[in-house]
This record gives sequence, C-alpha cells and structure tokens, in this order.
Amino acid sequence: MITYTKGWVDINKPNILIIGKTGAGKSSVINYVFGREVAPVGNVAEPMTRGIIPYDHESFTIYDSEGYELGDDKQRHYERLILDSLAESEYHIVWYAIPAADKRITELDIKLIKRIKREGFPVCLLLTKVDEPDEKQLNDMLATANEKLAGVNVFRLSVNANNNPALAASCNWKKLVDYSIEKAEQYLLKLKREEANTIITKATVAAGAVALSPIPFSDAALLVPIQTAMIFKIFSIYGVSLGKAVVTNVASAVLTTAIGQSFAGNLLKFIPFVGSIGGAIINTGVATAITGILGNMVADLCESGGDIERKFSSSSFIVGAVQKFKER
Repeated sequence: MITYTKGWVDINKPNILIIGKTGAGKSSVINYVFGREVAPVGNVAEPMTRGIIPYDHESFTIYDSEGYELGDDKQRHYERLILDSLAESEYHIVWYAIPAADKRITELDIKLIKRIKREGFPVCLLLTKVDEPDEKQLNDMLATANEKLAGVNVFRLSVNANNNPALAASCNWKKLVDYSIEKAEQYLLKLKREEANTIITKATVAAGAVALSPIPFSDAALLVPIQTAMIFKIFSIYGVSLGKAVVTNVASAVLTTAIGQSFAGNLLKFIPFVGSIGGAIINTGVATAITGILGNMVADLCESGGDIERKFSSSSFIVGAVQKFKER
C-alpha cells in the first residue's frame, strides 16, 4: 500500500493515463496503487479492458486503456486510439507499461513513447513484473531504455512486492508516485500559464484599444474594469480564492496604474501641434505595457505559492509593478 502525500490534492486531482500492450499488467498496477482491487485483471491472452476506463480515487484519477495486440492493423488502431485520447482529454502524465517478462522493448513501444513526448505530455516507462526475468535480462531491457528512450524515467515494479521485502527494496513504487506528483504539478502549471497568457494578451489588446480614445482623461475609468477582470480571471485559473481585502487591493493597484497611464498620454493631448494622435500613440504603449506587466506578475505570484493574499496585498507588489514598468 502506498501512502499519498498532500501533493496529490494540491494539484486538483491529476489525471493519469496508463497504456501498454495486452498483458502488461496495467490493471494490476492500478489495483496496487489503489491498495485494493478496482480494475478487473485478466490473463495475458485475453484483454480485460476495451477503450479507456477511468478509476477515480479521492486524490487522483487513473485511466486504464485497452492494450495493443499482435498484428499491424491492431497496432495502428491502438496507436490512433491513444493519440486521439491524448488530443481530446486532459491527462497530466502518461504511464507506459511494458512487462519485463517479455525481455524486450518493441519498436512500437519506442515509437509511441517518443510520439507522446513530442506531443508535450510527461511520460514515464513502467517495467512491470520485474520478478520474472533474470538479472541480466532485466539489465538488458534497462540498457535498451536508456539508449532508445533517453530522458524517459524508468520505474521497476512488481505487484508481489508486498510479500517479498527483498523484491520490495528493488521496486520503485514510491519513486513512481513522487515523480508523478512532480511532473503533474509542472504540467498543470504549464497549462495554467498558457491559459493565463491568453487572458493577458486579450487584456493588453483591449487596454491598447481604450488608450486610443481622443477624449482627455477617459482612459483610467475604462482601463480599471479591463485590468480588474484580467486579474480575477488569472486568480481563478490558479484556484486562488480572493477575500475582500484582496479585491480592494486589486482595485487600488489597477486604479493607480491606470491613472499613471492617463497622465502619460492625455497630457500630450493638450500640447499644441501634438494633439490626440501623438498622445494616443504613447498612451497605447503605456496601457499595453503596464497591463501585461500586471498580468504576468499576478501569474508569477500564483505560481510562487505561499500566502498569495498577503503577498498581493503588500505594497511591494505595486512597487514591483512600477519598477518593472520603468525598466521595460
């Protein structure tokens, strides 16, 4: 039985896809990780899973997949099934199971693992049933993995580890869990940052459009809701709950930066022979720059962890934004 750390909960239940050939022991791995039998286990000749089936734990979800079988058509079907599933679903890490009892890693295994990596998904190799081959056979498989799949972490596993202390010492169940937590966290942060960047881009475009207004001192009132909405959306992406104090500080920070933008552009709008066009050009640059800086600082803050509300409410956050704007 594996003890799960708080990390699983912190990343909002990672989704794990386990794949591999029929008879690789995927369902057995799931049952070992759960600490009880939740997935039906068949024999090597008869696959028990068809399609992709989720098994939901309070701290994570593992998606079991049907295994590939011999034959070019069946293997092409399997490859398409996995790639389509990766494209359509929100998996955070892939476990690729290969039975050490086979004593080899096939070209299909190597090809599919590399393809998954190219698609940007964290993937690791699970050598299951490591108690079945002899030491030389197992070492040969590990050497192949190191040569053909450089950079892919390999974990030696056996579901018989609970009853054999010596075997348990050579297995990597706990390391697999720790690695999966770390990689799932990193992948989730990557996805969240991409979503935050989209929001920041839209907000900077909107801020720039507002700053083109030829009406003196109109910018601040219109920029406040744009920047406030951006900040709230970014906090929402990272699952940060905002209290009243944080909301007040957000509005205050947005107002301060927006007023600075209005002065930068609107004062020029009063200068003879410069007029609205000259003022607007400068004001657009200010508006987009400070909006982008503010958005990225909020995203950085969310990824830094700790007491987000306290950090955001501190004066150093606003000072830091102003400093970054000056240094741009």
